[in-house]
Amino acid sequence: MPLIGALVVKEFQTWLRGRLTFAAFSLLVLLVALMVFLLGTLILAPDANAAPALFSTTSTTTTNILVANRAIFLFGAVGLCVILASAVVAPAVSASAFANERERGTLDLLLLQGPGPARIVLGKVLAALVFSLLLLAVGIPFFAPAWSFGGVQGDQVIAMITILCTVTLFFCALGVFFGS
Repeated sequence: MPLIGALVVKEFQTWLRGRLTFAAFSLLVLLVALMVFLLGTLILAPDANAAPALFSTTSTTTTNILVANRAIFLFGAVGLCVILASAVVAPAVSASAFANERERGTLDLLLLQGPGPARIVLGKVLAALVFSLLLLAVGIPFFAPAWSFGGVQGDQVIAMITILCTVTLFFCALGVFFGS
């Protein structure tokens, strides 16, 4: 396991030294902020009763559902935006894992050190997961409007974090697969 930890640290240091790291952070913040703003204005719109509620057989309008559950709708909207950001960030970060090794000529050296192919891939995926989750943590302040309305339960937060980590892990693995 120490070799996997060393691979994770090495990959993490490489990505933090990249030329576009701060640009990626800024672009991610701007895109998530724009998506949250647009979804927030749709949810908090003063005239949201124009369309009937989805899957409703009564005359309930969306404004009644939205007013009663604004915090949950905002929380879900922000969570969806962060999950969509994960679908973009994680493969982009993880796909470059083996490409950087090949460019620097260190892939053969890494293979000769003896950690084995499975450990190398696991180290690359875990490094990409940690870095992607760090990038996605920038979106945490966007959950503040949902908390200000109240009504979001702890189990919903745990479910969102679990889904986000699972989706990010999947996209990191997918990125490493196609990048290798």
